[in-house]
Amino acid sequence: MQAIRRKGFLVWTESGMKEVGLSEKRQFGRSAISISSAKNEYESFQVVVAPYRANDSLRNVELEFTDLVSKRFVIGKEKITCYVIGYVQIRGATKPEPLFPYNSFWSIMIRQKIADAQPFWITVYVPPNAKAGSYSGAIKVSTKNAGENHVKLKLRVWNFGLPNTMRLKTHFRFRRSDLRSLHAKVQDSAFEDVLFRYRANAAEHRVSCQSTFTPPYAVNRTGRPRAHYEIFDKEIGMLVGLGMNLFCIHPDDLGERISQKDYFQLLMKLRRHLRRRGWLDITYLHLDGSLPLHLVMDQAKIAKAKLPEIKVVADLSVEHRLSKITELADALILRLDSKRFASEKLLPGAMGEVWIDVACRPKVHGSLCASLHLIDHRRLFWAIWSFGAKGIVHDWALPARGSVEPLLYPMENGPMNSVRWETVRDGIEDYEYLCLLEERIHTLSDSVNRMTISRQAKSAYLEGKRLLSSIKAKGGWVDVAQKREQIAKILSFFSSRLD
Repeated sequence: MQAIRRKGFLVWTESGMKEVGLSEKRQFGRSAISISSAKNEYESFQVVVAPYRANDSLRNVELEFTDLVSKRFVIGKEKITCYVIGYVQIRGATKPEPLFPYNSFWSIMIRQKIADAQPFWITVYVPPNAKAGSYSGAIKVSTKNAGENHVKLKLRVWNFGLPNTMRLKTHFRFRRSDLRSLHAKVQDSAFEDVLFRYRANAAEHRVSCQSTFTPPYAVNRTGRPRAHYEIFDKEIGMLVGLGMNLFCIHPDDLGERISQKDYFQLLMKLRRHLRRRGWLDITYLHLDGSLPLHLVMDQAKIAKAKLPEIKVVADLSVEHRLSKITELADALILRLDSKRFASEKLLPGAMGEVWIDVACRPKVHGSLCASLHLIDHRRLFWAIWSFGAKGIVHDWALPARGSVEPLLYPMENGPMNSVRWETVRDGIEDYEYLCLLEERIHTLSDSVNRMTISRQAKSAYLEGKRLLSSIKAKGGWVDVAQKREQIAKILSFFSSRLD
C-alpha cells in the first residue's frame, strides 16, 4: 500500500482483499503496485483516490492505462478493466459492493465529484500466450481541478498457466425465468443477447451457471413425457463451450405428473443423448427434497441401479431428512457457515464428493454473505480445498425472489458485477493453484523415491509438500497472498525445469 500527494490530491493502492471504506484513512508515500499472475488468469487490485484535505473535492476524475510491456511480449491495455466501486447498506454497515462499469451512468456521476476516499477496482487479464517475465505499465489519474498523478504498475507473469475449465465444480443458479423477470422491459427478440451476456460473464468468472433448471422434456396432453432437446442442446452446448464443468438435471420440476416407468424411460433416452453429445461425465441428477421422500428415494434407486453413469447429488444443506439416501449419492451438498469453517477439521468421509453451499438465505448466514470481510471470502476457497470438498453451490446469485445478498445485479442490458463476485473468481483460481501443486507433487513422488530428479527439483518437491501440509493443518486459514506467491514460485520452477 503506497500513495503520493501532489496538488492536494492523493492516490494509493490496495490489494483485492482489502475493503476500502468511505472514511478510509488517507495514505502517504510513493504510488505503485506490484502484482503477479499465471497465464490465463485474472488479477485484481484497487487504486484509491482522495482529496488531500477533508473538506476538498476532486472534479471529473479520469483513469487512463498504458500497455504492460516486457522484453518479449506486450499485454495490451484492452486487457485491463476498470470499475468504480459503489457502497450499499448491509446489516447496518456501509460496505463496498457494486462495481459500476467505468463508462456507465453511475460511474460518471461518482467521478464528477469525489470528496471521500474513492476506490477503483482494476482487473488485469493475462492471456494464455503471454511470455513469462516482468512487465511494466502505468495508470494516469487526472482531475479537472487538482492536476494529475501517475501510478506505476508492475506485473510478474509466472511460467505456468491455468486451464479454461477449473477443477472446482461450480453450480450457480441463473434461471431463465429469473433473468426474464429482472429484464422484463427487454423485448423477446433481444432477451437472448441479454442471456448470453450473463453466461459469458459467469464463464469469465470461472463459474458454471445453469440458465435452466427445467429438464429437457415435458408432459403432453396424454400424460406421457416427451423429450425436447433442441433448446436444451443449444443452451448446454454454449455453456460447455464457455467452460462449464457440471450440469444438474432437476427431476423435481416434473412433480408427480409421471409414473416411475415413464421417468425411467426418460432417463434412458437422456443418457443416450448425453453420451452422444459427450456430456454424460459432467451430468448429475440433483435431488433436493422438494418431493415426497419416498419419490426421491425411488428416483435415486432407479438412477443408481439402472443408470450408473448418471451421478446423483443429494442436497443436505436444507433437507437433512435426505441423509437416508447418502448411500445412493455420488455427491452431497452440505452447508458450512463461517463459524463452522473456523472449527471444522474434516468433512464426513466415505460418502463420495462433497460440495459446499455458500449462499445466504433468509435468516441463514452463508459463507459468501456481504457482511463478511473480503479476506474471509477468499480464505473460504482455501478452506474448501483443505477439507477435501470438490464443489460449491449458490442458488441465489441473482437478485430474484427469495434471494439474500446476491452476487450480481441487473443493469439495462446485462449483469453488473460486485466485489464479492470478483472475489469468487479469485478464490476459484486459488483453488486451481492448490490443485496444480497437489497434482505436481503426486506426479513427482515416484521420481523422488527412485532418485531420478535433480537436487533442485527434489528440494522444490519437498517444499511444495510441506506447504500443502501446512495449509491443510490450518484448515485453509492462512496468509493467502503469501501462500499463493510460494505456490506460484514452485509451479513456475517445475514448468521451467521439468516440462
